[in-house]
Amino acid sequence: MELNKKSIPVGSFIHKVIPAENKMTIVSNSATHVSGVYSYKKENDIARIIVLLIEIADILKVFTVAFEAKGNGSHLHMCWGHFRVALPFIKN
Repeated sequence: MELNKKSIPVGSFIHKVIPAENKMTIVSNSATHVSGVYSYKKENDIARIIVLLIEIADILKVFTVAFEAKGNGSHLHMCWGHFRVALPFIKN
């Protein structure tokens, strides 16, 4: 799979989110054994992508994650409150 033109190897990853006013930076990181930002190390980053916030009509009180098949890959949707983001993964 590819995310933002970077090959994602098979394995487990975490996603860290850096919010901004109308967008978010999503960081895929291979350090799954840590939590929070205190032990974050940039050298474990696999990919970074900036995605625009998409406003939705309904309020989601629970953080929701879902995959949607799209062409030659899938989108990982993350939703909360009035917003969602979509991470485009492409098969390689």
